[in-house]
Amino acid sequence: MRDGAFITEWENGEIVSVSINPRLEHRFEKLFKSAARSSNRGVGKVEHGIKVIVFGSFWIEAFSNYCLRSFLEYSSQKSKWTKLERKKTIDKFKYLSKEASGIYKTRFSHFRGKLKDALSIRNRLAHFKEENFKIAGRVTKEEFISLHKSTPDPELIQELKNPKLKHHISVIILAGKWLRDVNEYLSFVNGVHVSQSNLKKLVL
Repeated sequence: MRDGAFITEWENGEIVSVSINPRLEHRFEKLFKSAARSSNRGVGKVEHGIKVIVFGSFWIEAFSNYCLRSFLEYSSQKSKWTKLERKKTIDKFKYLSKEASGIYKTRFSHFRGKLKDALSIRNRLAHFKEENFKIAGRVTKEEFISLHKSTPDPELIQELKNPKLKHHISVIILAGKWLRDVNEYLSFVNGVHVSQSNLKKLVL
């Protein structure tokens, strides 16, 4: 195996399970962060914004699936995955926040709305059903030229450029950190230590 990850499960200081997984959320995270850096250079291109939203959403969606599925396995609730895997990403966050409770639930409430907004942009890009937005009726050629120069970008394009894009970047990073913290906490309270190691870095 050249790429992917070993996942070792420990109990009482002993390895009780070894698995492999593509763990593509790590790749999605790198692609997201690369696009985020590019979007901050110069005026930023719409293409960078698209990559930020798409790969950022892929990262968060894949990582939330991993965290939720892992928790269900740790807590002997594996049978629930079939039903929960069909839920929206934001609902998986809700489930995890309810299980972790306390400070994790409070932290989630602070960025829940903004994360939902960022994920909704991903859906708009994926399904693209934007309607034409009329800004004028009959105009002369001169008036059309004036409109071309003075009309702001369509609303969706504005979401893909700074300064709005910076807010989406911030909340995606915040959501990723929250998932890491919750995953670590829930595995700890269930008495399971999960070690994730890229095969190339594994030392036997």
